[in-house]
Amino acid sequence: MNNSAILNSRLYPRIGLDNAFKVNKAFESNNQFKGNLAEQLLLYDKIVFPTNDFGIVSILNNWLGFHVLVEALEEDIFSFIRSKGIMIYFNQGNGINFIIAKESQQKKFLWWQHSMFDDFEKSIYLQLSNSTNLNADEIKQILPLIISKSKELTFDTEYYKKDFAKETYKDIQETPSFIKYFFDYYKVKDEKLDLLNLSGLKANEGRVSAIAPIKDPIDLLLKLAEINLEIAMSSFAGGIDIFTSEGANQLLATKFKRLGYSSNQIDGFLKLLDLNNIPDIETAVANNALSFEDIWEFRNNNESKQFRNWLRKINLEDLRELERLYVASITKKSIVEKIPSKIFRFCVTTAIGFVNPILGIITSVADSFGVDKIKTEYNPKLFFDKLSKLNTP
Repeated sequence: MNNSAILNSRLYPRIGLDNAFKVNKAFESNNQFKGNLAEQLLLYDKIVFPTNDFGIVSILNNWLGFHVLVEALEEDIFSFIRSKGIMIYFNQGNGINFIIAKESQQKKFLWWQHSMFDDFEKSIYLQLSNSTNLNADEIKQILPLIISKSKELTFDTEYYKKDFAKETYKDIQETPSFIKYFFDYYKVKDEKLDLLNLSGLKANEGRVSAIAPIKDPIDLLLKLAEINLEIAMSSFAGGIDIFTSEGANQLLATKFKRLGYSSNQIDGFLKLLDLNNIPDIETAVANNALSFEDIWEFRNNNESKQFRNWLRKINLEDLRELERLYVASITKKSIVEKIPSKIFRFCVTTAIGFVNPILGIITSVADSFGVDKIKTEYNPKLFFDKLSKLNTP
């Protein structure tokens, strides 16, 4: 079990079909995302970044600096999973799809469009060349490092229609709070709800997922599809934890129920836990009260390493000790005393019998990756992003 790593979907710019360069630059300028990276560096040995266009590579360089980024890559702290193309919802019977655009004689791509849809070696090079101030020698040094830490997963159209999309539709139909939202919003009953043809879009219009709050059922459907994609990426990366939307545990509970487990068994598999009185590192970095130099120092001390080790093999009785260790890992007391506290809420899977259900889930959303390669003790923790919620209006 590789629970020393986390797939961080918070650090995943949703570029959609807009100008990806502008979207990435706006993401880079948002200090809350920068703060989240700092916090994750204290929680996990390794961070895996989901991406479409490798824009996050340039963002990391501009946040951390060239030398720190090289160090993070060489020490296997950072890696990347590229999902090539864009997830999108079309109505008129199309539903969830995954699109990849191609350049034509009439419509030539700009560099950032090539970065979205070309092979990932070229994508990385384009980002480093156009979104950083790195010189040619620096790019030559770092490019093979990033390539060596990158993997790409692809879905063909038929797989998305028959398996991945179908899984998401089932998640909606079989989760009471989700389906109620759809019924109430559209004022329909079950037999009249067509998830492949939801109203709210014009003919031939599509919508991609975004970080913005959920405003209607199409937004919710896309958010659920992205969580299923995160599960697929997590298994693809070797069974790692996931930083995901608050409420994703409802999605897992629905999958367990579909696999025949009772409510009592499901309650035994999924435990919501809180770590209280934790220094709010994310906000401190966002407000420039802490620097990445501070975070790097904290990360490398013995208390921080011990905390990360305990987090990997968490027991329910360890929560108060985890809180103590986390606070102790921030060694500069004068700084800590000025930082407000927060709560970490996460979901941990607890039962040995969890093995079979998770393999069932992965079979349905990620069978093209080869279930036989997934470690049988796969039981990821879910850390929740309170800025990205599934609970509907």
